[in-house]
Amino acid sequence: MVTTPSVPIISHSRWLLKQGELQQMSGPKTSRTLRTKKLFREIYLFLFNDLLVICRQIPGDKYQVFDSAPRGLLRVEELEDQGQTLANVFILRLLENSDDREATYMLKASSQ
Repeated sequence: MVTTPSVPIISHSRWLLKQGELQQMSGPKTSRTLRTKKLFREIYLFLFNDLLVICRQIPGDKYQVFDSAPRGLLRVEELEDQGQTLANVFILRLLENSDDREATYMLKASSQ
């Protein structure tokens, strides 16, 4: 099992800019699986002035961090409008994540 290095969230020089729930798309991207809810899972993003933290919510109003990256090493790519299923979908690239490698997430927001 790979463990994510500890990231100190509380700091005098760090403040929260945005937070929110998104749907992470996973699994094969076929027209059949796009119709199922199993293709999406809820994740939470916390964007600080210098850091992005990606979490899953666990019981007790707690969050489990599974990835993070410095804010300067993030790239967002819009997808062309491909119909209702892929509305508000975008690609989030972490050029260097907490494991010192590139990570890509296909995410869906509830609105633009």
